[in-house]
Amino acid sequence: MNEVKSKVVRTEGDWLALVEACAKSGESAAVFCRGEGVSYPLFLYHRGKILKKRGEIVPIRGLGILATAGRR
Repeated sequence: MNEVKSKVVRTEGDWLALVEACAKSGESAAVFCRGEGVSYPLFLYHRGKILKKRGEIVPIRGLGILATAGRR
């Protein structure tokens, strides 16, 4: 029998908790998302929104640079 995946609806507070847990985990966002069963692209979208709202910088792994969360 095929399993039906139910869609999880997360609040802004849920995303904030996930972003903070990811930061504390020391894992890459991709590894964290896989372990938590969270969509990686959706996580990145919400993390960007949260960091932009806070005016924080976003690390860009693999490029050795930092970018501001907002557009210039």
